[in-house]
Amino acid sequence: MNTVSICSEVFNVEGASLFQASNDSSFGNLERRVSRVKTLDGGASIEDLGFNWGDVAWSIIVDDPSESLVNRFRFMCEYETTITVATNQGVFTASPGALTIADGKLTLTLTIKEKVNY
Repeated sequence: MNTVSICSEVFNVEGASLFQASNDSSFGNLERRVSRVKTLDGGASIEDLGFNWGDVAWSIIVDDPSESLVNRFRFMCEYETTITVATNQGVFTASPGALTIADGKLTLTLTIKEKVNY
């Protein structure tokens, strides 16, 4: 289990949530911005722009979520454009994406904007 904290960027009385994410959660794959183009001479041109947190998407799964957590995430997906997320990897700003609830599991998809602590 991974402890996750999500809070609103703007004031909201119920804007903070601390919960346990399932081990099935995906905290993104760390990929570099690399592009390859075939050249006319039969070779390839490779451009490596490095790693950027803005390319990472997370899929956070909560097993058997409480009704208040479901309502909080539903509100977040409907009305908030940027949130702050803290995990054991650090503190990030993110945009909430999709929210699905099926078979007693809540899945929240987040697009990471940037890492705010190093």
